[in-house]
Formats: sequence, structure tokens, C-alpha cells
Amino acid sequence: MKYIKVALVVALSALICLSFSVPHFAKGETVFRYAYAWDEEGKGETAYFCEKKDPTTSWFAIPETYCVEILKDEGEWYYCRYAKDEGAYRALYGYCLKSTLVPIEEPLENEYLNHTFEVELRADLGGSPLKPLKTNVTVAFYGNGKLNAAGFSYVYYEGNYGYVAGQITDYPRNDRPQATVSTDIKQQENSVNVTLITAAVITAVAVIAVAVLYFAGKRPKLPPKSDG
Repeated sequence: MKYIKVALVVALSALICLSFSVPHFAKGETVFRYAYAWDEEGKGETAYFCEKKDPTTSWFAIPETYCVEILKDEGEWYYCRYAKDEGAYRALYGYCLKSTLVPIEEPLENEYLNHTFEVELRADLGGSPLKPLKTNVTVAFYGNGKLNAAGFSYVYYEGNYGYVAGQITDYPRNDRPQATVSTDIKQQENSVNVTLITAAVITAVAVIAVAVLYFAGKRPKLPPKSDG
């Protein structure tokens, strides 16, 4: 009987340890696939699209409320895609500072600003008095760039990216989404709560059982029998 009690005590003690070792999963983080340009906290931070993880290599500012697709999380930066290979546009790949973007699970209604306009191309004759050849072409607008005080637009035309004078500021904005709590996070929180409650119940039951066995085994010592 003594050995059975010892075995039960050991088993219940192991159960207590096991209950504490039940994995208490931390609240899950939603993996965001997109992010849009918006000065979320009024800091005046512009979401620049950069060639490298360096603000000095920026090509243009992402138009407000338009999105990039997040391809890789690299610490303070996202490696991402802006625009797509469709119509006058071509996908462009680069880096954005996380602090300048608002992450979301799905793109807004219009993923990127689809805006084209005409510019005049003129042949450079090197100061010649001859009349240069001029023609108008349609370019795809990506975003505004800035050099010192001068404003430029970053554009694409027939396989080439570059700048033209002037900036585009009067463009339609997307409606921003309402702040919501992810269903996945709620479900994970519920799972965590159930796990903690289960572990607490197991621990309580095991502690009571060990205590009962312990005190049941401590029988009062009888006085020695007298020889008379």
C-alpha cells in the first residue's frame, strides 16, 4: 500500500509540473500583406519609396492612401512592390520605412494611383539655332519627388523611369478602412484563455489529491503495548 501511495504522489506531482509546462501561446500577430501611405499620428512623415534601405535613395513619395505590397519584413524597412505590370504601368520594387506606412491585410479599393498625363519631349540640339523636334507622349505617374526646393514627378515611359518638372497633388484619395480587431487574434485570445483555465484546474485538483494522500498516510502512532 505504501508503494502505491508513493507512486500516486509522484504521478500527481508530475501532473502539476505538466500543467505549468502547458504552452501558453502569446497573442498572435496578424501577418500584413499590404500597407498604405498615411501620416497616422500627424508626425509629417512622408512614405518614400527607396531604391535601398536608405532615405537618401528615395525615388518618390507614395501618393496618400495608396498601397504597396509587402514582400519581406527587414527590420525597420519593408521590401515591397508598388504598381503592377498593366496598362501604362510597370511594377517597381524597393524599400519603405515601416514608420511611414499603415499595414493592412487587404489593399484599399484602388491599390495604386493610376494616373497618366502628357509631357513634351524635345530634342536637345546643344544651343543650335535650328528648331528642335518636339512631340507629346503619355507617361505614367508614380509619385512626387523633390530636389532642394524644386518639385518633380517620377514617371515611366516605354521602359524608362525618370523625372519631369512639376508635381501632382490634386488626385483622388481612397477611403480609409475602419479600425477593427482581427478575427484570428480574437480566436487566439480565446484559445489562450481556455488553456490557462485548464492548467489552473488541473493544478488545483492535483494539489488537493497530493494533500489528501499525504495526510492519509500520516496515521497517528499508537502507544506501545504493555507486557502486563
